[in-house]
Amino acid sequence: MSSILRLDASARREGSRTRALADAVVGRLLAADPGARVVARDLFADPVPPIDEAWVRAAFAPPEAQDAASVAARAASDALIDAVERADTLVLALPVYNFTVPAPFKAWLDQVIRPGRTVRYDTGAPVGQLGGRRVFVCSASLGDYSLTRPRAAMNFHEPYLRVALGFVGLTDVHFLHVHGMTPDVADATWDEAMARLDALLGVPDATGAPAAAGVGGG
Repeated sequence: MSSILRLDASARREGSRTRALADAVVGRLLAADPGARVVARDLFADPVPPIDEAWVRAAFAPPEAQDAASVAARAASDALIDAVERADTLVLALPVYNFTVPAPFKAWLDQVIRPGRTVRYDTGAPVGQLGGRRVFVCSASLGDYSLTRPRAAMNFHEPYLRVALGFVGLTDVHFLHVHGMTPDVADATWDEAMARLDALLGVPDATGAPAAAGVGGG
């Protein structure tokens, strides 16, 4: 049985375009694999703890220096990484906040990117340990910061995510993006995102719900 890990990082619930995109992705994945297990976490409603000094000591301490305090300090990190390792597919609902990812998701990344666990240096160079999983990033913004558009230099969202996720081995990453301050633009970009999703999943005639992509925040 396959497993889907869904993470939502929008401060909004009503009218959230990233949540609507994630609903569409999960819906299509379940249509293709009805027996798939979905594990979901809302990082705003159920935030992960930030890393602290104890976490840093535990993460970088050699095996012989690990003790009960180290185990406790990295417990949250272990649980989050375990959830990723159990998943075959990640669905990340990540609006563009101030040109990059929302703070709750950055906190999640800080817990998951961990030397010796999700990235190893056995040969001297970093080698990510979470490869073999597919990632769908559902993003939304009011402005168009696409990497091929004039405001691409303001986009610290997609490039950052590709580097951060790739660092732990998550390189099979697909972005679905909706943007626009008016309904016509927002709905058009929703349709484009759904067409891209259907192409990625080999679903030629599936339809989305453009109304869910109406004007609003991420």
